Amino acid sequence: MAVSGCSTQLPSNGARTGVNDLYFVSDSLNDDRGHKLDQCGGSPVGRPALAEASGQQAPAFNRTIPYLLFVFVGANSLVNWTFVIQTLPFIAKSFLDGADWNNTVLGSFQAVEVLVQVLLVRFGSTSASVVVVAGLINAVAGLLIPALTLYPSNEVTRVWMLHLLCLVLGVCSGIYQGSALAIASILPDDFVSSVSTGQGLAGFFGFAVVTGTSFTVFDIDTRQGTEGLVWLVFSLSAAISVACSLAFLAAMRQPWAAASLARVKAEKAAARVERHRSPSGHWLRITVPFRRRSDQMEAEGKNVVYHCEAPSCEPPTIRMDQDKETHKTPECRPCGQSDGFAVHVSPKERHSELHGPNTDAEGSGPRVDEAWTSVPCGPTISDDSKAGDRDDGDKKPEVPGSLSVARGGKGPTENTEVQAARTHTGPGRSWVQVFRDALPWLSLVVLHMFISFHLFPKVGPLSWHYADPPKNYLVILFGIFCVFELLGRFLPDVRLFKRTAKEASVKEGRGPRDGWFFLSRRVFVITEFARILFFVPFLLGHILSNVPFINSFYWYCILIALLSLTQGWLATLAFFYAVNSVSSAAEREVTGPMTAIASPLGCVIGLYSAVPYRASA
Repeated sequence: MAVSGCSTQLPSNGARTGVNDLYFVSDSLNDDRGHKLDQCGGSPVGRPALAEASGQQAPAFNRTIPYLLFVFVGANSLVNWTFVIQTLPFIAKSFLDGADWNNTVLGSFQAVEVLVQVLLVRFGSTSASVVVVAGLINAVAGLLIPALTLYPSNEVTRVWMLHLLCLVLGVCSGIYQGSALAIASILPDDFVSSVSTGQGLAGFFGFAVVTGTSFTVFDIDTRQGTEGLVWLVFSLSAAISVACSLAFLAAMRQPWAAASLARVKAEKAAARVERHRSPSGHWLRITVPFRRRSDQMEAEGKNVVYHCEAPSCEPPTIRMDQDKETHKTPECRPCGQSDGFAVHVSPKERHSELHGPNTDAEGSGPRVDEAWTSVPCGPTISDDSKAGDRDDGDKKPEVPGSLSVARGGKGPTENTEVQAARTHTGPGRSWVQVFRDALPWLSLVVLHMFISFHLFPKVGPLSWHYADPPKNYLVILFGIFCVFELLGRFLPDVRLFKRTAKEASVKEGRGPRDGWFFLSRRVFVITEFARILFFVPFLLGHILSNVPFINSFYWYCILIALLSLTQGWLATLAFFYAVNSVSSAAEREVTGPMTAIASPLGCVIGLYSAVPYRASA
């Protein structure tokens, strides 16, 4: 019998044994840089993971670089959206004969994002190369907006080009948002709030550029001034997109990012294996990814046994005869190289691997005397009561993922260790099950965006009646929205004074690292529904006219400030709770795009439902 894989017992003192003790299972032999990995088919992430599990000093994780990176990525995901929403009223006034295309253009921008996020859920959202390409396309499309929107002689052509380019920008923004949220949630520290902060920063940057230049450089009440402003803002957005793509490409090659991406690939591979198990039980592929640290398991009274290495290109195969009561111990056979072990499979065994266990090498008929299983690298959790037995020289250690074969010939059944491990890791959940768990929080994301973008910008400020507004009052109101939205996105991280961990976690139901404005789930839900009250003053400003207080410009400034402050603050919490509604990193790769679907979906519903309002500005 030829078996590959080796068993290494982790000593109680935490010392490391073996050269290559643990690697994650992966479906690729090359990493994202094209470097050949070890013969296990896994990634080098196993080395630091095992070093941490065995008590060795692991390199400190500096969260400053990834924090700034995802702030940058979040800003780039919405910088074109910010410039479109702020310059569109002036483009329509000077180049589209004053036609009100605001909500249809903005709605198309968000509608295509929904489609992009659906595709990301289906095909995955943690591809760094896709994000880089999207950033470059985003730069080109931004430069084409002034070229194809301002100069064609036919107004219909200008309108269609504006809608088409906004669709392209929406695709790029959707990729950036979905992938950024997913990747930010699987890193050693959670950076979902960094993405949200960056999106608010994009609004502030847009406000600073548009407001500053409209008062000092360009007269946006003229055609030439609007043309210069549009060229300036979209040239800046193109430069930002290129710089962000290069920074993201460099960052994803760093060990802290490559390790996290490899871990997600391992969990996805485990899920695929789990879903393709044969219901008959004769050919079971059981994957138990490394998901718990050994010191945590030892604290729970468990022993940790690492079984590795996996074969060079294939999962290790272990044959067990039904007439044997005990499982056979896998034997390692070195392949002659310094890293890993090779597989030595006889032609007869190879035939069984390729054609199934029910036929022999000559194809003469079914075989019922052998059962086969695939056993991956990974830890096996055993009870203390079994540890003493394994120390006995008369008894062999049990193989992880092994099958207990019934004497009655009913076929193999999984042992309790594998069942417990699968229950713990849960690699095989479908996206429907993940969606069911995340649905309440995704619904709140939709509601949040609907309230914000139904009221802004169509109801207020574009459809309000004003009493003696100042010059460039629309620029001022748009700028207030951007500034206070950015401030709101910082609120979840604000700490007014130090709290004890007990006060934070027990009394508030939150973690000790959370700030006072990081609302608990219950308070967040109540606050989110309270935003519906904004409809009253916004609609009064649209319906009534020549009322001193209701139509006061300064009262409108207060309304916009409150709406945008809660928009940024609660949007950050909504994204955080939606993405982290599941615990698995592989499942958060699904909830990330789902959250990015819910966000533009709420925007689309809000924008298109506000189209019937007649603009008065």
